[in-house]
Amino acid sequence: MRYRKADKGAAADIRSSLKESAGITVLDAPLSEKIIEKIDKAIEQLPDDEAGVVVTDRTLAEWVHNEDVLNACFGEDGMVVKDGKLVTVRENAFFRPGAGTRVSGVVSFSRHPMYSGAWIRTQIYHNPCAKVSIPEETFRFPGVKQVRRTLQPDGSFRLDTVEEPWPEGSSDLRGNG
Repeated sequence: MRYRKADKGAAADIRSSLKESAGITVLDAPLSEKIIEKIDKAIEQLPDDEAGVVVTDRTLAEWVHNEDVLNACFGEDGMVVKDGKLVTVRENAFFRPGAGTRVSGVVSFSRHPMYSGAWIRTQIYHNPCAKVSIPEETFRFPGVKQVRRTLQPDGSFRLDTVEEPWPEGSSDLRGNG
């Protein structure tokens, strides 16, 4: 379906009025870019010389998934040819040298919207380029997944995940146990 210029203008007016009246977010750019914009806006609220954490609640955001936050922080998956070989890379990351250094990490979580005390899923993305790092022990709780970028000897990096298990026989917040 093709839109005339007037239709595009009308669509923009509708999006704008929806945003104002109902607080609805309408996505025009790739999702990771929208998340990066939101993290970037939070920077001014963070301390200059202390660990700063941005929290993203994905509970009622059916359009944003944990992988989208991961891609915003560490970059979208891509492929390049390097030394005659096809290599996977992550591009357009928020976490990069010289950018967003006041953000020590991004906490992304979702919980069941209808049941208090039901499951909760939490991920912590540590910024390898932050002025002040967050110690891994800070968020070491059962069910919390921490993701860090680890530099490899060849100059590439991998994403390492650490998750504290739920104690044996306990009832976790996901309704298991």
